Amino acid sequence: MESFDAASLVAALKSAHTALGTANPPPIDGVNLDDLVELADEAVAELREFSLSEVSGKALDAAHVAFDLAELSRSYRLLPVERRANGLSSVQRALAELRQVGSVELMLRRSTQVICERIGYDRAILFRLDGDTVYPASSFDTRDPESDAKLQLFRERIGDVVLGDLVIESEMIRRRMPAIVHDAPNNLRAFRRLIEASGVTDYVAAPIVPEGKAIGFLYANAQHQRRPVDIIDRDILWAFAEGYGYALERTILRDQVRRQRHEIAELLQNASELVHEIGDAELRIENADTASANRSSPSLPAGGSRVHALLTPREIEVMELLVHGSTNKQIAERLVVTEATAKSHVTNIFKKLRAANRAEAVHRYIQLVSRDHA
Repeated sequence: MESFDAASLVAALKSAHTALGTANPPPIDGVNLDDLVELADEAVAELREFSLSEVSGKALDAAHVAFDLAELSRSYRLLPVERRANGLSSVQRALAELRQVGSVELMLRRSTQVICERIGYDRAILFRLDGDTVYPASSFDTRDPESDAKLQLFRERIGDVVLGDLVIESEMIRRRMPAIVHDAPNNLRAFRRLIEASGVTDYVAAPIVPEGKAIGFLYANAQHQRRPVDIIDRDILWAFAEGYGYALERTILRDQVRRQRHEIAELLQNASELVHEIGDAELRIENADTASANRSSPSLPAGGSRVHALLTPREIEVMELLVHGSTNKQIAERLVVTEATAKSHVTNIFKKLRAANRAEAVHRYIQLVSRDHA
């Protein structure tokens, strides 16, 4: 609860008892604020009746005291409303700050820090889900700069944790609802090993479930402020978790788009280089065809040539068709064989000519033919 001037309320109650002339006023020193406010409401009602029935100057004094008590009571009851409104405003500012972060890694690391520094918690922990495995992603403590390092050591020490072993967290994820845990060391449903390692007594937790898919959950507490967390703390963390889930998913998507854009650029570059390579190979083939046409030699080299030493007569037939750009299907139709047989001939030719592709095979074949006719 935010600061409230309890001393003023106690003083106003004492003034009310004096104005009413209460013989045996109830004890008010050491009484908790909620009970004091209830006493104040009762006193205001009595003072109102007294003011209406009294005709002396005491009526005016009673009216002033009643006004003061009513204002203090109203202020106290408005505190939760103001606190909730201020908390939601802080959530918006925290999320706006995180949306400016450029990478998923930074969003994971900075999330717990902004929860503490912008929203007002003392310690926060972010857990991510990888299938059914739970692992800590980041931690921040306003008084312990080594909090995150300690959490990672804790993870190494205990190994992988399965969500099914965490009762509160499993239920929270299943119901898509936040949780509040008091007296954590004695709560049999709490994550005992983490409670023992962190020393927390109570905390609030909220699931991170963008688009209906659970990707993690958050812990937060106010242990350094020496106050127990309450429903308002729980709801404020839940509001942050909902917005953070969508912001994180957006950043993940943006990283994927950036990475895919880079991969596409590389593919286009490689495709461009391949097109130039094929064009150069076709040019070499055309030049070789022109030179061959200008000579009166037959299409196939004579027996005993380098080509005949490497390729069988059938492979030379296939190679001649490759020179003219025939596909495996066209080769099969021309030679009256199956397409699988044609493909086998082409594969053997590649091996014998040590060629990686058709363009390279044609280029090397033309070179051999040119040497045989030189």
